[in-house]
Order: sequence, then C-alpha cells, then structure tokens
Amino acid sequence: MSSNCPPHMSAQTQDDLGSAASDAPLEQIIFVSIAVLDQGVDLVNNVLRDDEQMVYDSKMLPGSTIGKHLRHARDYFDLLLSCLSRPKPFELNYDLRSRNVPMETSRPIAATELDRTIKQLRDLQEGGPPGILEEVVTLEAVTPFKQVMQTTVGRELWFAALHAIHHWSMIRLIAAGEMGIELDPSFGIAPSTLQHRGQEGITTKAQSQQFRECRGKKRGVFVNGTGQRTPARAFLDELLTHPGRAYLTSAMTEPNPAPSYIYKILPTAPATPLPGVFPLSDLDRTDGFIHLSVHSQLLRTLSRFFADSEEVSLLKVDYSIVKVEIKWETIKSGEVFPHLYRDLTASDVAGWKTLRRSPPESSGSSGSGWESVLEATATEGWLE
Repeated sequence: MSSNCPPHMSAQTQDDLGSAASDAPLEQIIFVSIAVLDQGVDLVNNVLRDDEQMVYDSKMLPGSTIGKHLRHARDYFDLLLSCLSRPKPFELNYDLRSRNVPMETSRPIAATELDRTIKQLRDLQEGGPPGILEEVVTLEAVTPFKQVMQTTVGRELWFAALHAIHHWSMIRLIAAGEMGIELDPSFGIAPSTLQHRGQEGITTKAQSQQFRECRGKKRGVFVNGTGQRTPARAFLDELLTHPGRAYLTSAMTEPNPAPSYIYKILPTAPATPLPGVFPLSDLDRTDGFIHLSVHSQLLRTLSRFFADSEEVSLLKVDYSIVKVEIKWETIKSGEVFPHLYRDLTASDVAGWKTLRRSPPESSGSSGSGWESVLEATATEGWLE
C-alpha cells in the first residue's frame, strides 16, 4: 500500500457498534462478528489493489487464495443466518457451502456479500426474539462419519466469529507473508491473543498504538480530537477484559492436517541422557515462550538464526504431547509458527539428530548448505 496508515473499521460500522457497549450478550456477540467481517470489507475495498490479488494462489497454503478464505468464512455466517430464517426446529449443516462463486474472484462482489451478511447480523440484533442465543440448533456434520449433535445459536455465532478470525490469519499469511501487503496489526489476530501480547509487553503493542494514532489523526476513527477513545474503541477494550472473552480462544489454530512432529533447533548437542527440562535460549527467555518450527519452516529458521553455524542439533518434538500448550502465532513476516508456552521436557522429545554442513564458501552465502542437509535428513525418513 502507498499510504502510511493502514485501513480501518468503516465509519458506519464504528458508529453502529458504538451503541453496542452494554452487557447484553447478543449485542456483544454481534459486535465481535460485525467487527471481524468489517475487516474483510476493508481489506477488499481499501487494501487490495485489484482482483488479481484475490485469486493469487498461495505457495505456503497450496490451493488457498484470499478470495476463497473470504468466501469460506462468510459462508458460515450465511448458513447460520439462513437456518434462523426458517421455522423451528433449527437445523444447520456447514457442509452445504458454495464454491467457485464470483465472491472469490471479485473485490466489489466480495464487499457486497460481506456487507449483506453484516446487515443481516444487525437485523438479528434489532429484531431477534428474546432468548435467541439459547435457542437449540441441531447441527449435522460429516467427519467423514455423519454426526448429529445439539448446540445453541449463541455458541454457533461465537464459532462463526472465531472461525472467520482463523481464516483472516491465513489471509494475513498470504497477503503479508507472500505478497508483501501491509495489514493492520490486529487483522487475523484473536482478541485474546492481542490481550496476551499487551500483558506481556511484546513490541507489537507499540506498533498497534502507532496504527491507532495514525488512524485517529488521519480519519477520526478510534481516537477523537482530544485523544480520548471513541465508544467502539472503549467497548472493544472492555470486551477484551470481560469474563466472556474465554470464548475467544486463540484463532491461530493448528494447521490442517496437524503435524505429527515439530522441531527445536539447538546450537549444541543436548546432554546424555536428555535433561528433564531443556534450558531456555536467550531468545526464548526474552520472548516468554519456546520457538519451534514445522518441517517446512526449518530452512528459514536455520538460515536466519544459524547462518554461521556448521553444526546444530535438532529435537524432534511429539506434537500430540505438547499441542495443548502450543499457540500458532503470526510473526512479522506473516507466517504462522508454533510457540510452546511451557518448559520443553525430555518426555516431549521423540528423538534428536545432529545436522552438519560444509563450511559456507563466503559470507555472502552464509545461509547456504542447510537445504541439502535437510533434504538428506528427510530422505532418510527422520523428518516428517
């Protein structure tokens, strides 16, 4: 983008949502849903330059495009709202999604479809019957075995919002990580993750503040002329500390399919036998979590952090053991990495291997050599 200030929540949405600052659960859920969908509207109206960017085929997520993720996330809201428009008993099937539709390839059509869903959510907020969130919905799914279960309207609205954030995170990977498009720091990040980063004092807090100030000064959105927060900003801040935020678990969910193993690179060989708890690196200690990589990320990690090393050790971590404490989080490049929020122990490690390469020929090619080492290790069947 040519502008120094990324796009923002639309003025109409900000004004509409400003009145939602109450304790009504329906208003809170719809507030979050509209705010998330409005990020998609802003993306296609103000961030993407042309329809070619809608259909760019991701190299990191084969088969994925920005347009497909927008359509897919919208479909879940659309199917739920369509279900609620029919007489009871409410029956819902998320497998009945549309594919290969104009919304995937056209920015104007995508904006129109997202706006239509936002209007339907506003209509539900204004005209929905009392107790709508507790209404029972029969959900049918194929997993691949047919499953039928009971849920509620409230739970499915929360799910649709979280599901959309998850797909916005993949849009971030494609747009920022592969196409170099500048996005708002909050795009594709769950509110609980934003709060966690604020509590931990990670540098993105300052970046987010700069974006908010930039927006406020340029467009009069989140910050008014006196530097005070607008109603929408104040309500979102309140929402992040509300007990109900437990529903907003981190949207940086595991890849599909989930990896069997993830990897930790050590500069030296571990002790024998393996230590009960592995010592933290300086970077892990500073960041407050343990940096890990999936197989496809090892080359980038080695080239960045071990470019001058001729030998490292690679721990093979059983993902099924650590997955509960793993958060899949977006780094500055837009790529999503696994971060472990507890100690790494010997019982987590399925094995380890020393990787050696030939000395780099010159400082200008210091990151070379690791690719052939990883290819050989994968050929042996050790990397999965």
